Amino acid sequence: MLKLNYFSKFLEGLKMRKLFVIAVAILFATTFTFAQNTSTVTQSSSTNTANVNQTGSNQSSIVLQNTGNTNKATINQLTDNGGTQTSNVTQSGSNNVAKVDESQVGGGGNTANSVFLEQLGNNNHSTQSVYAPGSNGGQNLYGFQTGNNNELHQTISHGYTNSFKADVTGNSNYVNQIGSASHSHGYIDITGDNNQARQSFSGSNHGYSGGIHTYQVGDWNSASQTFSGSGLGHVQKGTITQTGNHNTANQNSNGPDNELYATQTGNTNYASQLADGTNNTSTITVTGNSNNTTTNQVGDNHEASTTIDYYGDAHTNANNNRVSVSQTGGNGSFSSNLVKGASNTVRITQTGSSHREYLQIFGSSNDVNIAADGTNNRGFWLLNGGADHNNLNVSMNGMNNKATGLIRGDNNIVKVTQTGDANLVGTDYNSKDGVAITGNSNNVNVRQLTSGNSSLNTITGSGNIVHVLQN
Repeated sequence: MLKLNYFSKFLEGLKMRKLFVIAVAILFATTFTFAQNTSTVTQSSSTNTANVNQTGSNQSSIVLQNTGNTNKATINQLTDNGGTQTSNVTQSGSNNVAKVDESQVGGGGNTANSVFLEQLGNNNHSTQSVYAPGSNGGQNLYGFQTGNNNELHQTISHGYTNSFKADVTGNSNYVNQIGSASHSHGYIDITGDNNQARQSFSGSNHGYSGGIHTYQVGDWNSASQTFSGSGLGHVQKGTITQTGNHNTANQNSNGPDNELYATQTGNTNYASQLADGTNNTSTITVTGNSNNTTTNQVGDNHEASTTIDYYGDAHTNANNNRVSVSQTGGNGSFSSNLVKGASNTVRITQTGSSHREYLQIFGSSNDVNIAADGTNNRGFWLLNGGADHNNLNVSMNGMNNKATGLIRGDNNIVKVTQTGDANLVGTDYNSKDGVAITGNSNNVNVRQLTSGNSSLNTITGSGNIVHVLQN
């Protein structure tokens, strides 16, 4: 085994500030099966360069660049599936660059390859990439950065059972993970402000073991996840969790059996989910005020859940939030929405057949609009806990629609319009029953157009007004 530390000492003795190293270290054992390349480079001070190129079997490379700025480390490893590849780069200082590339060719069967990188300082840039044949499993990327204005890029091409890990602390940092393989799981964990996290995966079964996750703590952060794949039963699972204010989360999935989860705690945040495929699940949970959530599902067998929850130990209401859910096409979709607060806006739109929507609100002065176009649609709403001054508008176009709800509060306006055959407000659909209101000064308007419709409205209180039009 050839170690290259003496090159650094030799050139340092000559008072040169740059080091160029090409390391090809081959150690023969009793057979070629145990051939090994091992390289270690240690550099101190600034403006150093370390280049390590390895070919052969069982490659291992370490580059240590300590207490210096504007250093550059490059590791290139190439093997014909002859053992594992491992790389380790550590840089301390600012304006440093690290690039590691591991490539595997041949018939496959290689496993347990890994790239580890750590940078401490500001304005650093790192790139980690692995290429593996489709039958090679166990590719691992680890990136750690502490400082501001840093960039971390991680890419795995092909292979399966791949792992991404990025841990970043500081402000104005950028992390990008790209996987074009299958059976991947990845993590981005960022603490600080004005950070960006990007995850893009193509193939199938991403997140099958632990999921694809982004965690951000701080303000003015953004996170995005994009999935594309095919094959029924191939799960794409993504999670974004943000704590702070003025954060943005975007999830886009194109393919079957997708699962999208977004959780935001704070104020003035924005979350968006787009699922284009079959058998998709979308969940958004928000705690705070003035947040905006959008769920858009195109395809079959959708399930969407949106929760605007209390925050703080005192169960403070979550106010001035906006919820939008759109489900288009397919059958059997379900939308569940829970809002705990006041002055919120909820929009639910469903087009297709066999849709169901469930809405529950604890609070006042909310504006709700539910539109369901298709056959065999059903709807239920519950406005509770002093739900006053709410505006609820339900519109159903199609056959065999149902609508029912319960309101406890005063000065609410309820409009139900059904256009189609065999529409029903009550009694049925778990006997809620129809439009049932307990409170004062409420206004109910039920319009049922075409034949076979029925209506049931039960109002308890004083000063309530009920209008029913059937045609």
